[in-house]
Amino acid sequence: MNKKGVSVWLWAIVAVVAISIVLAILFWPFGEGVECVLDEECGEGYSCSNNFCLEIGVETDYEPVFYEEDYIAQFDLESEPQCGDGVCEDGEGSCLDDCGCVDDSGCESGFECVESVCFEVGDDGGGGAGSWSGVAGGGGTEPSGADEPSGAVSCVTNDDCAGGFVCEVSGTGSSCVAPSGEDEVCSLVTQVTDNELNDLYSFADSSSVLWSRLEGLYYDVYLYDILSGITTQLTFTEEDSEYLPSIDGDYIVWLGHDGTDYEVYLYQRGTGTTTQLTDNIYNENFVKIDSDLVVWGAKDGDGDYEIYYYDMSEGIPVKLTDNVDEDLYFDVDGNFIVWNRNELDVYLYEVNPSIGGITTQLSNFGYFPKISGSNVIWREPLATGGYFLKLYNKDTGAAETLFENEEINDFFIDEEYVVWMDEDGKIYFYNIVNGEEGLLWDGEVDIVPTDIVGFEDGILSWAYYDGTDYEVHFVDVDECDTSEPIDESVPVVSPPVPVDDPFMPEIAEATCDILQVTDNELNDLYSVADSSSLVWSMLEGLYYDVYFYELLSGETRQLTFTDDKSEYYASVDGIYVVWLGHDGDDYEVYMWEINPTANFAGGILTQLTDNDYNEVFVQIDGDVVVWSGSDGDDEEIYSYSISNGLTTQITDNEEDDSFFSLYGSSIVWNIGREVYLYERSPTAGGIITRLSTFGHFPKISESNVIWRKPSINGNFLLIIYDIDTGVSEILIEKPEINSFFIDGDYVVWMDEEGKIYFYNLLN
Repeated sequence: MNKKGVSVWLWAIVAVVAISIVLAILFWPFGEGVECVLDEECGEGYSCSNNFCLEIGVETDYEPVFYEEDYIAQFDLESEPQCGDGVCEDGEGSCLDDCGCVDDSGCESGFECVESVCFEVGDDGGGGAGSWSGVAGGGGTEPSGADEPSGAVSCVTNDDCAGGFVCEVSGTGSSCVAPSGEDEVCSLVTQVTDNELNDLYSFADSSSVLWSRLEGLYYDVYLYDILSGITTQLTFTEEDSEYLPSIDGDYIVWLGHDGTDYEVYLYQRGTGTTTQLTDNIYNENFVKIDSDLVVWGAKDGDGDYEIYYYDMSEGIPVKLTDNVDEDLYFDVDGNFIVWNRNELDVYLYEVNPSIGGITTQLSNFGYFPKISGSNVIWREPLATGGYFLKLYNKDTGAAETLFENEEINDFFIDEEYVVWMDEDGKIYFYNIVNGEEGLLWDGEVDIVPTDIVGFEDGILSWAYYDGTDYEVHFVDVDECDTSEPIDESVPVVSPPVPVDDPFMPEIAEATCDILQVTDNELNDLYSVADSSSLVWSMLEGLYYDVYFYELLSGETRQLTFTDDKSEYYASVDGIYVVWLGHDGDDYEVYMWEINPTANFAGGILTQLTDNDYNEVFVQIDGDVVVWSGSDGDDEEIYSYSISNGLTTQITDNEEDDSFFSLYGSSIVWNIGREVYLYERSPTAGGIITRLSTFGHFPKISESNVIWRKPSINGNFLLIIYDIDTGVSEILIEKPEINSFFIDGDYVVWMDEEGKIYFYNLLN
């Protein structure tokens, strides 16, 4: 693509920015594989492509291109009128920067804001004579004739419209209108930084946004908490940069200088401790963390780039590749790593300490591979020009073309979404499941490349040049995808103060009839049912006792008789009831085996635990009883098999493992706000998998796990995760979701007013 000239003063602005960046990168490593935004960061003989330095002559993504026709109206101060100077001049009706409005407060008295333009109150926005008004205090005069904005601007092409409007033909005329459909920019983008410094190399997960800020000659790492909106500076360098951060839950990695070269550092948020993972004589050039794996690239003694990883569960760094080829452009998801060898070959590696790593070549022609779950994507050129993204399923070995486009620069994948950027800096998303596309960010006024380095947990962050410097933005892509409408059947009421009862057991089977079981002057709480029975705890005086109700006969039976301590938090499945009871020292787990042949009048009581610590919560499903309790240091999770009488400690760490849910032999729970899954394997024993870095109070039924998380607009989301496919999606979004549960095809939840709703997963 040919570069076009721009005015001298525009080049001066770009030169100032370029000089500051060039000064900073004098202290950086140069050459192939180095992370970059601009060509100047790569050194002589290299150019910046897909955020990595490539030797000139190698296939590249793009160069910064300046379009005179896009910017002359805003930046050429020798022309009249001067769009962008803050004054609404005659003939500037199409300049929304000077003459537009956001709301009615931006208009003069007697005018209202309609489609970003001030019109006289009562006017339909048609732009008839005398109806247009400049912005309040603008001091401008009325633009004339065809220059009136919005619906009144006559046009031939989209280039005749300003402010992102498009040219639409209607009847015998045409006008500039707001874009619609897939060209409509997502309105949920959040700008994190707003200063006069360059904020670059941003990376986000579900809870946080990271970036590197250039102040003076060096970069430092900053962290923004999405929920609280608080920004924290993590590094404080005086003579070398700390940059290129990556985050996953409680852990953050970045590149930092140890006085000799750039090494990999690991920071744990919970403890505030920083650990140097590498110590050699070579510069590490890029680093990323996912789950337990920290992966980076660096040259070895042979002078070529190799890939290394550090498994936090093993505590040992491993050299993944060791050859005379260039191993670059890696990505990691879970225990899988993909990368390019010799620019074109795509490789996949599975980290498996028990049997050794497994390396597979996926393609001999693909650029910049990315991985998420079972899917790997890479870019290939079209014979006719342009590119296409190829989607490869590592489980089935099937490959297909995802989509084609003339311009596919940076691209990433996370679960069902692919995001990509075109040459103009516009960012799009593509839904793999239904093929829907959307525009996340309109970069058409960008004059240097937008910087994207990663996409995680559905959160995309990027650094955008606003005309002065780079600023960090982020968006939840899930919330921008309107292809699956949000259920609006439930009445919306005022936002809640979040209240959760973590001890509410799983729901019974759905029924249309409501039966009142108790009617007395006592508090009956903590009820749970199965298909034949209902159990609850009745508070009489100061203490609780457990009661049992048989649905078929309608008979109620008191199971415990306490005098000085409570028996409560009961759970039932078939002929077994479990609860927490006091043994004189602390709360332990008890199980009652009912004798149905004696009309539920007899049974066997067994104390399942006997230790010096309080058990916290208990649940039963089928043959398995699960509870949480202290091990003397923190809260852990345990299970008991009724059939073999064995007790197993599921977790053993230094964190509180809490808010669990049980289905069969599978358990989900929270460590902090991370969601974990335990599955019992007959051959491999128990397998623990982290499902999410941000979710509260997970529940499980069959192959589905649900959890709650706040959305960035103040509502709550219920996320559903399919264990079999590894795909998660937003199930519902409501202003208030308090207690919630899943059973089979149904999800139920309660709002702040105590109203209970159900949601059918099938329809």
